[in-house]
Amino acid sequence: VVDAPSKLYEAGARDLGIARATGDLIATMDADDVWEPHHLATSVAIHEANPAIACSFTAARFLGGPSDGRIQLPRFPAGQARDVFDEALRAPLGIHPTTVFNRARLLDAGGYRVGNDHRAPDFDLFLRLAARYPFACAHAVTVRYRIHAAQLGAQSALQYRDAWRSRRALWDGLRQSGDRRAGRAAQVIRSEYRARMWASLVAGVVDGLLETWEH
Repeated sequence: VVDAPSKLYEAGARDLGIARATGDLIATMDADDVWEPHHLATSVAIHEANPAIACSFTAARFLGGPSDGRIQLPRFPAGQARDVFDEALRAPLGIHPTTVFNRARLLDAGGYRVGNDHRAPDFDLFLRLAARYPFACAHAVTVRYRIHAAQLGAQSALQYRDAWRSRRALWDGLRQSGDRRAGRAAQVIRSEYRARMWASLVAGVVDGLLETWEH
């Protein structure tokens, strides 16, 4: 147990724990989720088979809410280490409590480092790590992930806003450093933005039609 010198929010508390840790790997866990008995063995095996990765993911089974029992896989294929930069730009790569990080690479990327008002700290971290290192995953279910309204993820509008802040910050950094991936990042971001705008437009039209029909 680490005593914080002052009140810390999610990202700050995790960064404090990472700084005090001494092991090579960092496994994440939230208070209301459950690791299956084989979770750590599965995750360590991924890192041993892929020593160049920064992060591993596994699958999670949802607990509670309308999605109870649904299995969420990582957003990229299982197996060998791979470049997931494009996938990380589009959406969170997996469920956060399934992740195990290489501590040295996590520190190299600056840890979570976002402010207390940021509602997508895991997305921000995955994005910065994916810009530097490959990832790997297994599609075995090793975590039970609880769904409830108090989660940060339930604040979808704020989470969506802050994910865009993170995308823009990464793109600015790539562009200013002359990184050739800046153009690639701009294309993915533009495509994702158009898809989201189209989905919002369709939802707005459907809502309008339903309102007209109801009246």
